[in-house]
Amino acid sequence: VATLAEVIGVPLTETAVFGDQANDLPMFARAGLSFAMGQGPEAVRAQADHVVAGNDRDGVAEAIDAILAGR
Repeated sequence: VATLAEVIGVPLTETAVFGDQANDLPMFARAGLSFAMGQGPEAVRAQADHVVAGNDRDGVAEAIDAILAGR
C-alpha cells in the first residue's frame, strides 16, 4: 500500500484499506483509514478503524459510502 500511494502521489494518511485476515494487519497499521470486513476474525476486526458488513454483503460498498459521506 505504501508503494502504490507513493506512485500515485497520495499520502498514506489519506489512504483507505480493506481486509479480513491477519495478513492485512500490517496494511491496517500503515494506512490512514482501515476497514475490516465483517466475516473476518475478531482479532482482525479489533485492529481496524471500522468494521463493515462481510464481503458477501457489500461491505466494501458500505465502506466507500461511509468515506464519501464524510467529505
